[in-house]
Amino acid sequence: MHTFNKKTMHDEQTAYLDIINFFKRHDVYNDYKKQMCWRILKSKQEWLLSKKTWQKFLDLVPESRCYILSCPYLNNKLKVNSWCLTHHFSFISSFMLFLRKLKWRDNLV
Repeated sequence: MHTFNKKTMHDEQTAYLDIINFFKRHDVYNDYKKQMCWRILKSKQEWLLSKKTWQKFLDLVPESRCYILSCPYLNNKLKVNSWCLTHHFSFISSFMLFLRKLKWRDNLV
């Protein structure tokens, strides 16, 4: 997440969506669903860091929300944040963003 690059993120998501579509066409998606959802969650985690992109997070492969807590690619803060956002507790996600901004501000001083 520290070397965020919008083009890289877009390319990664496009590749995962192509793979998901390929798996669905060949009726093997259910065999790989959890792993693909984990990859999608990883690729869209940057969208959790701004309220402006929360809807994009929610809209991209909505079934991935079922795998938030088991995702090995998200740290615990991102798991809590994404779980709260997907379960309509956005006020908690907002508070987490507020705390993150305070931490950044304190680190600058």
